[in-house]
Amino acid sequence: MVLIVFIVAFTVGWLSNQFLAQNSIETLISRGSYASESSYTVFVDGGVIKARNEVSGNIEFSDSDFSTVMQQLIDSLVNGGTILITRGLYTVTKTINIANEAVYIKGEGRGYDIYGTVLKLAAELTNTTVFRYNPSDRHKYFGGISDLTIDGNDNVGSVGIHVKKYFSDLKFENLWLKNCAGAGIKIEGAGDPTGASHVWNIWIVDCLVESCGYGIYLTNADNYMHKISRVTIRGGHFYDNINSIRIDAEYSFNILIEGITAERDRQHCIYMTAGRRVQIVNNRIYDIGTDALNTYDGIHITSTYNNPPIDILIQGNSIGNHWIENQMRYCIVVNGSVHHVKITDNILDTWKSVVPLQPIYYGLNVKDLEIHFNQNYPTESYGIVNITGTGSQTEFEVITQHGLVNDKVIVSASITKAAAPHPSYIYAYLNDTDVDGFKETIVIIVKFDVAPANGELIYICWKAEAIIP
Repeated sequence: MVLIVFIVAFTVGWLSNQFLAQNSIETLISRGSYASESSYTVFVDGGVIKARNEVSGNIEFSDSDFSTVMQQLIDSLVNGGTILITRGLYTVTKTINIANEAVYIKGEGRGYDIYGTVLKLAAELTNTTVFRYNPSDRHKYFGGISDLTIDGNDNVGSVGIHVKKYFSDLKFENLWLKNCAGAGIKIEGAGDPTGASHVWNIWIVDCLVESCGYGIYLTNADNYMHKISRVTIRGGHFYDNINSIRIDAEYSFNILIEGITAERDRQHCIYMTAGRRVQIVNNRIYDIGTDALNTYDGIHITSTYNNPPIDILIQGNSIGNHWIENQMRYCIVVNGSVHHVKITDNILDTWKSVVPLQPIYYGLNVKDLEIHFNQNYPTESYGIVNITGTGSQTEFEVITQHGLVNDKVIVSASITKAAAPHPSYIYAYLNDTDVDGFKETIVIIVKFDVAPANGELIYICWKAEAIIP
């Protein structure tokens, strides 16, 4: 490669408004009318969980058990509706299943029990999910959960939200997902012979995900591999998870991970073994790998399935050590039979390390990999070489520094201006003068058929690029 209108009738409108104003009857919107944005409000009254219908004002469901009230209420919303759970701490004793469309669950803010709406798993429960989307009859659409905290209580196998099958167009926003040892949010395309289990259009926006197994987990069902598509993970803060985001679903595609901040994950931050058309852009990832220093990576992409990750864009991310020295191993790793990957315009911060944090590693089986313009990982060097003719000399040798971190480079050169006859050839090669693996110099040889005149100035433009298998 070579570098080288309006007309307004005021009178009629004004008179009409005056007539209406003089003949109108004042209307008060009172409690129990459609003025409430919620279909039902769930609250605690004397130790009893109650659900009030905000149209009629009647208490329609009550029980000492929060999960029972929520399940009865959700099952009653056959045409959808909005549930407001008031501020307080609620104990979840069993999984709450959502099978109806357009059910929206809201809290009065995420936080601790005295500050927001907190749903916490009972201590004795294992392998239990708080909310599960799992209709049994047909594909369902729309719904979401927002503005509350889900606490898995560090129970073994606990999951905050599980989208198992048959659901699309869900939005999870402004949640605090904490202590869910299995996963904060698990999205799974379950087995179905008709293909109706394809899950799509899932938004996970501005969530705080802390101390979970996998923060956001896309996975195949145990008995079948089906599609998960159009998943957007945007904004929010991830802290102290095994992986903040893990993608193991072989038929997952069109995934966007954008604008998150992740710190102190125990192992890799973003870990992918599958996925197609995935964009990882403008994220901040720091101090990853607390399980074992200098072992885990900021972004780790590899292949373990017949359908490996393909079409991956890693762009505009800031990755590195922040407070802890010698923490991460690599900023970005791409390994195995991964295809069509572009790594560009990332800030790879390796300054705070005694054992140097390496910026990028890629394996020999990676195909169609482009790496460009990443801070602290130079992938190209270029410049202009001046040659002055002597009147008799036909061959010139110029040594330049290429500065690339990769030992293997492609070098090209061309004449951009020459008063003398063009040379018959220009070529370049690496000169390993100190036997360190061709890291320091390029030798450019320029040979003319006719010697340039004495004092004639010739400009040679050269460029070196890393060879990527």
